[in-house]
Amino acid sequence: MNVTYEKKKAMTFIGYHTEIRPDEGYVKCPEFWEKEYNQKYARLWQTMRPETPVEEAFLENHIGMFAICAESENGFDYWIVGLYQGGKVPNGLELYSFPESSWAVFSAKGPNFTRSRRYKAAPYRGCGKVS
Repeated sequence: MNVTYEKKKAMTFIGYHTEIRPDEGYVKCPEFWEKEYNQKYARLWQTMRPETPVEEAFLENHIGMFAICAESENGFDYWIVGLYQGGKVPNGLELYSFPESSWAVFSAKGPNFTRSRRYKAAPYRGCGKVS
């Protein structure tokens, strides 16, 4: 596995979240994705015709492309988000921002794939802001 460091401009994401205790992450994160897919995505992905402002925001901002884990009082907030393109934020969705900062980029190569992950470089605490 290789690691590089990249300076990134400030980024704002749009999406929704749930609080998860650290000892439940491996179970609750996949459960959250499945529940939200069934409630919010399934019909939309079949038709690609938004019927609500939230569904319009899903398509315009590619909500579901990223996940964010942010420290919270009782564990972490797990966000399902997309890169915010601007515009009105519909009820039920929130913004999450990262300031300009350095990120650690980890990449690994296997027989049939190359995978790259980006992680906010230290310090971790207080790195993002909900608005």
